Amino acid sequence: MKAIKGILADFRRDFEASMTALEEEYGLVIDMKSISYSENDFDFKVKAISAGNREDADQIEFAKYCGLFGYQPHDFKRLVYFRGEEYLLYGFKPRSPKNNVIILDPRNGKKYVTNENNLNTRQK
Repeated sequence: MKAIKGILADFRRDFEASMTALEEEYGLVIDMKSISYSENDFDFKVKAISAGNREDADQIEFAKYCGLFGYQPHDFKRLVYFRGEEYLLYGFKPRSPKNNVIILDPRNGKKYVTNENNLNTRQK
C-alpha cells in the first residue's frame, strides 16, 4: 500500500469528482476541508452548504464572516488591489492569524490567500 501522504492529493481530487452527483441530486455544495493524517490513516472534515452553485456557497460563507473584518455582505467580489493588480474580495479565513483574506484573480479565476493588510481599495 502507498504511504498515506502520497495518496492524499489524488484522493482529494477523486473525492471531489465523486461528490458531483450528490451535489446535483440534493442541491448542495460539498467541500472536503483539511486533512489530518498519520503513517497509516487519515481523516478529514466535510462541509455541505445548501446553495445553488459554488459561487452562491462562497457568497454565503462571505456573509457569515465579513463583519469580523469590517466588511458588509454586499462587499462580496468588491474590487481590491494587491501588489498593484486588480482582484476581487472573495472570502475570509477567520481562524488564520496571518493570511486571513481570500481574493480572486478575475483574469484566471484562481483564488489566493493573503493578509488583510496587503489589500488596498484604491490603486496606488
